[in-house]
Amino acid sequence: MKLKKGIIFMLLMMLLTAGCSNTHNEKATLKSEQTMVDIKVSGKVVLYVYDLLDDYQHDQEYKNIVVSFYQSEPFMMKIKSSVASKLSKNKAYLFGLNGVVYEDVHESTTKIIDHEWVIHTHGYELKLLQEVSEDEIFALESDQLKTEVIR
Repeated sequence: MKLKKGIIFMLLMMLLTAGCSNTHNEKATLKSEQTMVDIKVSGKVVLYVYDLLDDYQHDQEYKNIVVSFYQSEPFMMKIKSSVASKLSKNKAYLFGLNGVVYEDVHESTTKIIDHEWVIHTHGYELKLLQEVSEDEIFALESDQLKTEVIR
């Protein structure tokens, strides 16, 4: 009787282990089938600066700033200290990206890439173009960033 239970237990473990390895292999196959592409982002974006904060993780190379797009909720992003030193609280600024290339992006995610993704993940690459007056904020389109898939 104990021998039967031992054999049944062993067979059950083999079946479970075989199923796990197949699932792992299927995931690896799916990952290898996904196409990786490079994307180029360029254009301009208007951000309103609420606050300037120190970034204690990266010494003095970066600052954290609390910003928002026109009529949206504020968020925090990292920016180079050299750019942050030119900013003031409670003012709007026009920032730009000049053809920055992001390599090895999954092709499926390029459909959902927008200005928010660029700002949240690579905001530290923004260049300060100019301060924007209250009147100009309404005249400027806040999101003028364009993404282009390059292979």
